[in-house]
Order: sequence, then C-alpha cells, then structure tokens
Amino acid sequence: MKAPGAVKPDVEMVARYLKLHARAGVPLENMKLALVLHGGAGKGALNDEAYRKRFGVANPNTKLIQDLIGVGVQVILCGQTQTACGFHREELAPGVHVALSALTAAVTLEDEGYQLIP
Repeated sequence: MKAPGAVKPDVEMVARYLKLHARAGVPLENMKLALVLHGGAGKGALNDEAYRKRFGVANPNTKLIQDLIGVGVQVILCGQTQTACGFHREELAPGVHVALSALTAAVTLEDEGYQLIP
C-alpha cells in the first residue's frame, strides 16, 4: 500500500497514456478517456482540505486529476466507495463525478464505446 502522500498509480497511468499518444502524434481531441476510482484509489478524488483532514497531507493527486479533467478526461468516483469511506460530495475535488458504482460506470462507459484498460 502506498503512503498517503503518494500519487495513485491509476491516475499516473492515465496521464502516461495521454502523454504517450500525444507524443506519437494523436491529437488530444481524438482521445476520449475516463478514470474510474474505487476502493483504496477512491481517496484520490478528495479535495486537499478533506484529504489533509483524513491523512495529514494535501492530496498528492489533486494537480494531476485537475490537469486530466482540464484536457477532457472524465474522473468518476465509485458511489459505493464514496459511501463506504464516508466521503461527502462537498469533499470531492472539483470536476469529479460520482457513479452508482464502479461496475455501473464501467458498463455505461463500455456502452458509450470506451474500452477497459485494466
């Protein structure tokens, strides 16, 4: 388990995916990505204040998540994780959406043409 001050690997993976394809010449507007956070990764969706309150440090994922949202990546928190962890809507970083569950998000995204990258 990573320390509370470490960026979540899933968040880093999406950023690397975008950079890799951009460097290969794929225009950003041709990349449609979504990041679904659930389980232990769900805390990455918290704003700095809520994260600091729970873990004693600012959320190390904030800048990267905001950058991803800024280029059009959907960032979705599993609603079951939100409930189980006691995260309130106002504690989430700006731009983070909540789905009923990670499974619901995955099925919905696949119906919209997204492919799962495990």
